[in-house]
Amino acid sequence: MNSAKDFFDSIINENDTSLFTYGLKPIEMPNLEKAQLIQNNAPDAFLKEYYNAISAVNKIIGNDSGTNALNSSAILLRLIHINAEFKIDSKSLAVLLIALSNQIKELSTTYEHHKYDEYLWGSTVAYKLTIKVYDILTKHNLNAEHSLSREYIIDAISQIPITNTVLAGWKHSVFKKCGLHVERKVTQAVKAMYLYDHLVESGTKDLLLNNTKEKTEKKLKPFFDVKLQYVADNILEFYTCKTGNEKKRFLTDIEKFVNEIPITELVNNFLINS
Repeated sequence: MNSAKDFFDSIINENDTSLFTYGLKPIEMPNLEKAQLIQNNAPDAFLKEYYNAISAVNKIIGNDSGTNALNSSAILLRLIHINAEFKIDSKSLAVLLIALSNQIKELSTTYEHHKYDEYLWGSTVAYKLTIKVYDILTKHNLNAEHSLSREYIIDAISQIPITNTVLAGWKHSVFKKCGLHVERKVTQAVKAMYLYDHLVESGTKDLLLNNTKEKTEKKLKPFFDVKLQYVADNILEFYTCKTGNEKKRFLTDIEKFVNEIPITELVNNFLINS
């Protein structure tokens, strides 16, 4: 009986997407006590089956569909959890983080409105995955008391080329928590996404009605920084309106304009090309 193979096969074949259902309930992760026992009894077999699991999930990722994006993301999340807990290999952890970030990107764009359950859409899954990985990466608070965990996580993230907003968010959060310098483009991307989140729905209207042009321009600086000047310029057109009716029409139109901006794709392009 190969307990290591059985353990990782359960991660690959389970396809249990219930961990994402019912709103934002906690995500259940692999049994770490069981994994520890298997690793202690058969460390070589444990390592071999871990890498076999990575190869298996890489093949699954190639089959594009909404359901596959959900299933493969669940597998990647569990493998990341196992790697971070047992500090298996920082290089493979980096690879897993990149792969999951790409799946999250698909879930927040291509499958954003894909309905998996009564209260579960792709955008919800993407959010839960992003937050859960952050929790895994900062489980031990990354302070001096857990220097080994701290160095391991930092080493893994440092190997990652930051090419999408998900990776930028993880790196920004972890490095800031560790008191480390974060490169400018990562900070700029995170600030632009943060600004956009506050502008969707009625946020743009509130911004324009409560600030002078000069103050609004300063608040829109994150868009200029990530080469989205046209977005800022469109918003600032509000201050050219002369009458109340013009302003009312503008506020209706600009809200729609902002809500339809493919912000993730645009900021990803900035990260790739910077």
